[in-house]
Amino acid sequence: MSSLVHLHLLLMKEFIVIWRSKIWSIIEIAIPLVISVPLITLVLQNSSLVKHEAQFWESFQVTGDWRDIDRRLSNMQSIYSYCGMLSRRSLGLVFPNNIDKKEILWAAREIEFRYLMNDSASHSHIYELNVKIFPTEASMMKALLEDYHRSSICTEYIAGIIFDEYNSSASRLSYTIRIRQTEDPQTRWYIGDDIWENGGPYKISDDQFLVNMMPNYWSLGVLSLQYAIDTVFLKGIDGEKNNDSNFQLSLERIPEPPYFEKSIAEFLSFLIIFWQLFTLPCVLHTVANITSEKHSGMKAFLTVMGMQSSSFYIAHALIGFIKTMVVLLSCTVMLLPQIQTVSPWLFFSTNFIYGAGAVCFALLMSCIFHSPDAATKGTAVIWLATIGLTRLKATEGSVLLNTILSLNLNYAFICAHHAVQDYMNRGDCLSLVFYKI
Repeated sequence: MSSLVHLHLLLMKEFIVIWRSKIWSIIEIAIPLVISVPLITLVLQNSSLVKHEAQFWESFQVTGDWRDIDRRLSNMQSIYSYCGMLSRRSLGLVFPNNIDKKEILWAAREIEFRYLMNDSASHSHIYELNVKIFPTEASMMKALLEDYHRSSICTEYIAGIIFDEYNSSASRLSYTIRIRQTEDPQTRWYIGDDIWENGGPYKISDDQFLVNMMPNYWSLGVLSLQYAIDTVFLKGIDGEKNNDSNFQLSLERIPEPPYFEKSIAEFLSFLIIFWQLFTLPCVLHTVANITSEKHSGMKAFLTVMGMQSSSFYIAHALIGFIKTMVVLLSCTVMLLPQIQTVSPWLFFSTNFIYGAGAVCFALLMSCIFHSPDAATKGTAVIWLATIGLTRLKATEGSVLLNTILSLNLNYAFICAHHAVQDYMNRGDCLSLVFYKI
C-alpha cells in the first residue's frame, strides 16, 4: 500500500512540474499536435485511391537451339542483335574431374550442333557457337576476364558454365552460369531481395516486357542456354525417351497482382519519421528529469524516507509514456477509419508498443549516464543514430541479422509500418492472429 501512496505522490509532483514547465510542454505536446492534426485532416480530406488491375503476360517458346538466336520477344532484342550481330561466339565449359572425356566431348559437340546456323535460304545469316572446354574454373575465368577487357561493348564469350555435378548415371545435374556484368542495368544480377526497390514486389513496374529487362534473361541467352544444357544432359541419359523434338517448352512471366495506390499509405512514410523525431523531446525530458533528481540527491533522500526505487522510475516512466501517447494516439485515432484492410487493433498496438519502447529507452539511458548534461547529449546522439541505422536492410533469410537489427526500436517500428503499408497496397487483410503451436 505504501508503494502505491508513494507512486501517487510522485505522479502529483510530476504533474505539477509539467504545469510549471510550460515550454517543455509546448515542445513535447503542443507543437507536434499543431503540426500533425491539421496535416492529417488535410490528407484525409484529399485522400485518393487508384487501383491497378492484375497484369498477365503472353507465353513464349524456348527451344534451346538456333531458333532462339533470332527470336524476338515483343520489343526485346534477340540474342543475335543484342551483341552486335556477331556470327561466331564462344561458350566456356568446366566439368568435374571424374567425368569421362568422351562424355565431355559429346556434350560439347551436342551444344554446338544445337546452335549451328549454316548459310542457307532459311537463314538470313550464319551463326556458330564454339564450345571450349577448360580444365579448371580458374583457367576459364582467366579467359573470360581477358575477353571482357578486350571489348567493352560485346564479348566473344556468351557465357561460362561451371558444372558442379554432371552425373548421368544418377541423373544429377548442377551448374553455374557466369555472365558478364557491366554498367548496363540489363546485365545487373541481383542477390536475394535486392531486385525489389522501395515498394517491394508490389510496386508499379515500368518493365512491361515478356521477360524482365533487368536482368535481361532473354537477350543475354540465359534462358536458352539453360534449356539447351538440360536437354543435352537428359539426352545423354536416354536419347529416345528424352527427345525434345516432340516437346515444346513455353514460359510465361509471373503475373503482377492488383495494386492500389493509396495516398494515405504514402503519407504513413512521412508520419513514421515525424513520430520518431517528435518522440525525442519526450525521451530527453524524461532522461533529464531522472538524472537531475539522482544527481541532486533527491532520489537518495526519498529512498531514505522509505520510497522504493521502483516507484521512482515507474512515476517518471508513466509521465513520459502519457506525454508520448498524447500525440501518437491522436494521430492513430484519426487514421483508423482509413486503415481499412489492416486491423485497427494491430495499428493501435504498434504505436502503443513504440511509445512504451521509447520510455524504456529513456530509462536505460538514465541508468547509463549519471550527469544531466551528459545524459541529454548522449541520449540525443544515440536516438538519432538509431534512426540513421534504420537505413540498414537485412534479407528475409538472415534470421540472425534481422534479430540483431530488431533490437533497434526505430528499425522495428519502421518494419512494422512498412508491413502495414504493404498490405494496404495489396488490398489484403493484416490482423493480429495467434496460433497454437
